[in-house]
Amino acid sequence: MVMLNQAAVPQPDVDTVSSVLNISQSPGGWFMEYHPKLRPMDSPTDGVFLAGACQGVKDIPASVAQGSASAARAGRVLHAEEWEIEPTVAYVWEDRCISAKGKKCGICARACPYNAIEYERGKAARVITAKCHGCGGCVAECPHNAVTQLHFTDAQILAQIHALLADGPEEKILAFRCNWCSYPGADMAGTSHFEYTSNERGLRVMCSARMDTDFIYEAFRLGAGAVLYSGCHEQDCHYITAQRLGAKRADRLLRTFEKMGMTPGRFRVEWISAAQGDKYARVLNEMQVTLDSIPKKQLLEEIEDLRPQMEKRARRMRQVPQVEEALAYADSLKVAGTGGEV
Repeated sequence: MVMLNQAAVPQPDVDTVSSVLNISQSPGGWFMEYHPKLRPMDSPTDGVFLAGACQGVKDIPASVAQGSASAARAGRVLHAEEWEIEPTVAYVWEDRCISAKGKKCGICARACPYNAIEYERGKAARVITAKCHGCGGCVAECPHNAVTQLHFTDAQILAQIHALLADGPEEKILAFRCNWCSYPGADMAGTSHFEYTSNERGLRVMCSARMDTDFIYEAFRLGAGAVLYSGCHEQDCHYITAQRLGAKRADRLLRTFEKMGMTPGRFRVEWISAAQGDKYARVLNEMQVTLDSIPKKQLLEEIEDLRPQMEKRARRMRQVPQVEEALAYADSLKVAGTGGEV
């Protein structure tokens, strides 16, 4: 049996429109919605809505229904005197931005999937707050700690890492979860009563693009037994291309740890959707099996052998004044006789 592909192609100017309006495209060139179930008419760019055959082949009734729905969604924006945005936006520390000192950079601007960062050599980068959606990719990519994200600052996340690994870190599996997919996936595992290891400790960020390499290095420096780097599947990313940014960073980390001689499986990268609670539980159980297969003496020796390299790689972030203050405060909360828990 021969099955023919759809006899349609997008408009010739689809790439231009996609670039101007900042809308992601499918492999076939069609426009992609923000979320196929929760926001099927919304594009990733606020105020831009989709209807009809721009998303693919549709018949007239489907196009009319979608057009009416898009008009209703747009009406909410047009009839509002003020429009609220999420507060998890990025912010540039001008005194740390090397562009302000005349040096060439622009890494943060290239990392932003919403073109929300203005970069000009000789001036500090500037975040256009109304366009920023808070994925945090620019924060994790900046090599000079010149960008931060409100409510998900480096100091806040590192303080959480220290708290979660304060007691018996070699027994713990630290799981970095994306707010939109792997974090709900963990919730799904719990509500579905899937059994998985009690040694897991979860930490939420808005996107896998926010999972800084220094967070991973710091976790292993503190002696974490294993670290899970999890987020959305590429087609489910809520921030257009931010997942790709996180995936590239994760691949670099995998190669780095392989060169260091780390036991395979102690650092794992998995893309888990909100509906894949069973996968989340399975991945954690497999990581626990990996930890159990390593004799404790051998694991502790490996942690100590790799600690100097982790210390060296994570030093950049720890030297930021705000981070030092937060970590000092976290250490001050340790109570004698409680195993060092924060």
